[in-house]
Amino acid sequence: MERSAKPVSVAAQLLPMVVTAAGFAAIWAWSSGPGLTGTAGWVGHNLWLFAPIGILVAYRGGWKAIGWLAGGLVAGVVLGELIGNLIYQAEFDQLTRQKLDPGYRQDWEPQHLGWAIACVVFLVSALVGAGAFRRRPRAGSMPG
Repeated sequence: MERSAKPVSVAAQLLPMVVTAAGFAAIWAWSSGPGLTGTAGWVGHNLWLFAPIGILVAYRGGWKAIGWLAGGLVAGVVLGELIGNLIYQAEFDQLTRQKLDPGYRQDWEPQHLGWAIACVVFLVSALVGAGAFRRRPRAGSMPG
């Protein structure tokens, strides 16, 4: 005898999406004021990139996905700021050494890649939250 999945109401499916959208709106409202710089400021001003992904992941992954989304956003900002600062400082030091050469003509600027790191960390956590890496049971291993 096969188990049938319990029917899920539309409200139960929409509630995680509404909570996620409200969370992104709250983050946007908090980050709209002055004072946030660096990776946190970039993420705050570009939440429109993260929110649609987050809402779709909340639809697919439900309540567990919200934890992954929030964790990924925070971890992305923190790691982006820390690693981005290290990369920027290394590039700045290299540029300083190159400028000692009188014949050197500067053709590049140091980059702070915190925004890219934050995006990658958020996307990976969104995939995990959506269940993209969930193990699927084999056909013969279903409980009967």
